[in-house]
Amino acid sequence: MIVETSAFVAVIFQEAGWEVLYRQMATNDCRMGAHSWVETNIVIVGRLGENGRADAEKLRQAIRLEIVAFSEMEAELAIDGFLLYGKGRHPASLNFGDLMSFGCARRNDEPLLFVGDDFPQTDVVPATL
Repeated sequence: MIVETSAFVAVIFQEAGWEVLYRQMATNDCRMGAHSWVETNIVIVGRLGENGRADAEKLRQAIRLEIVAFSEMEAELAIDGFLLYGKGRHPASLNFGDLMSFGCARRNDEPLLFVGDDFPQTDVVPATL
C-alpha cells in the first residue's frame, strides 16, 4: 500500500478517522515515495516546528514505512495522471504532490491510502478502510 501525505499527516495530528488510518498503516506493508516523505515533513514541521520531524520519524518507525525512490517510470505515470486528473483539467484537481503519489501507486500497482475528495474522482485504487 502506498501512503499519501494526507493520510500520514492525519495520523500525526489525530484528525477525524486517524485511528482507522493508523490501523491500516500498522497492519499492512506500507511504502511512501521519497517525494511524499519530503512533503509530509514540510507540512508537519510547518505546524509543529523542528520537533515535528522527530514525530514523523517515530510514526514512520512504528508502522515500518518504507521510503521508496521516485524513478522515471513514476514520473511518466504522474504526467499521465496530470493529463487525466490534473488541476485545471479535471474536477479531481490533483496537485503536484498528489500526482507524485498517483504515479507511485500506479508504478507499484498498489492501493493508495489517502484522505480527501480528490483521489476518489480518479481511477487510482483506494486502500480499503
